Amino acid sequence: MMDGAEDKFEVDRITVDEEFDIDSTTGVITTKKRFFTADQLKFNFTVYADDGSGLWSPAAMDVVVVLKPLNLHEPEFSGANVYVTLLEKMAKDTLVYVAEAKDQDYGTYGQLDYSLTGNGSEYFNITSSNNLGIMTVKKTMDYKELHDLGVLPQEGAPDNDTIILNITAMDNGQPRLSGSMLLYVTIFDWNITLDCGLLLFENDSYRREMDEDQPAGTPVVNVMASSGGSAEVITYTLLDTPNFALLDSNSGQIVTTQNLLRLDGERRVFTVKAVDNSLLPKTAYAVVYVTLLDINNHDPAFSLDSYDFTLDEGDYNTPWQFGTVEASDQDAGVNSELVFSLLDWDESKEPKITVETEKVTDGRYQAHLKIEGQLDRSITHDYSFSVVAQDGATSPRNSTVAVTLTLLDVNSHDPLFFPDPVTDSSFYEVELEEDAACHSLVLTVHANDTDEGLNGFVLYSIDEDHTFYIDKTNGEIRTATELPFNSQPSYQLKVTASDQGSPKHCCYCFRKHCFYCRANCFGYYGKHCCYCFSHGQLAWMSA
Repeated sequence: MMDGAEDKFEVDRITVDEEFDIDSTTGVITTKKRFFTADQLKFNFTVYADDGSGLWSPAAMDVVVVLKPLNLHEPEFSGANVYVTLLEKMAKDTLVYVAEAKDQDYGTYGQLDYSLTGNGSEYFNITSSNNLGIMTVKKTMDYKELHDLGVLPQEGAPDNDTIILNITAMDNGQPRLSGSMLLYVTIFDWNITLDCGLLLFENDSYRREMDEDQPAGTPVVNVMASSGGSAEVITYTLLDTPNFALLDSNSGQIVTTQNLLRLDGERRVFTVKAVDNSLLPKTAYAVVYVTLLDINNHDPAFSLDSYDFTLDEGDYNTPWQFGTVEASDQDAGVNSELVFSLLDWDESKEPKITVETEKVTDGRYQAHLKIEGQLDRSITHDYSFSVVAQDGATSPRNSTVAVTLTLLDVNSHDPLFFPDPVTDSSFYEVELEEDAACHSLVLTVHANDTDEGLNGFVLYSIDEDHTFYIDKTNGEIRTATELPFNSQPSYQLKVTASDQGSPKHCCYCFRKHCFYCRANCFGYYGKHCCYCFSHGQLAWMSA
């Protein structure tokens, strides 16, 4: 930074401005909205600092913001109440029900443990596996014993043979949050079933997989129950009254009432109740599970509309990562698995730019961009290309984002003195009249530095304190006192041209100024020269 200059800060991408703000004076970065790990886990952007002088390239710093997960969401079940049926005397470990809750929190905060409470819960086990609650028979139940022990009947139950249990799903966040549902388990007496027949569904549960986004009226499943008694009519009803399904009470045919999208919930769970018309009406329950299959109806989405990266110029002999691009896909399975590639870039040319794909989480991937070769800002200021994200579907979908890599100037060049503008020779020849007045112009030197900003801003100095002086900005060398011939016939000066980079690069030159004729000058001093230590070698330069 130049002395007295005021630093100004800015964020490089317009899209980031929708999420972060920066104080242009203090450089303090603040958020402009609330963030959730379910939407995006990490943000990458670059901050530039510029003093406004125009003498140097803005300083750049890459910033990575990683969200720390918070436990913001409670587990939620697909259905609040579910009804199942179970015969008494069923063997231990008989499957009763599979509970499923969803938690939108990230990582372990979304991992669930299940528990079971309620009068009669001691007859059942529930274990947690892959975020599911697997409920099985723990010990054999006797219908008469359940009544004798007061387990049946239960207050609030739809009949005298139903146990009401509470299933709780608890996450592993801090603090731990929970959600619950009621499970109604109807126990049938084996003896009555033998005597009067039991109203039973063909299946205790119905499972249907169907493509998402199907039109309203699409068949879901046909449930059917039968009785061993004399009943002729069976009536079906939906207990959970889901707003997406319609049940024909006579046929048991269930159809959709709207388009079902997987993003609104991958699974739908509801219960169907069947009642016959016998003198002693019998009741049966069946659980319907509808799983929506992904149809790859989403394009990959990049986290930014475009990406701009910066990198110091120089030689990169091995692949160097200069940026990361992130994209996500809201589809599922292979339809959400992304692979990145380059567009509008020939990977065989120099410099070589490559892309590596890394999976962050399901449906979220990063492309690590690497470059290899010689990067010279004086030849190429920036590189532009596109990154393509393509999913793994049979008929894949893809998206493209523009990427720009801008090279930052590095103080890689030394200042070089120009030749004498009159003779165009490799040396300067200067003659002064004796008794020249104070502040007389001796000559003007000029050095050039091909770097940018402060790296190419040249200032001049000489090691002469009393007889001559030099303007540090324009290179004018003048006399600081009168110069009588008889006091000293010639002078040797060391002029230094220095850029203002860090570290500074300098060019040194020595000049002889004399009052003799040119021939005497050449014969006495030889060829005037500038000793320049550019590139670590001694060279004949203009002076």
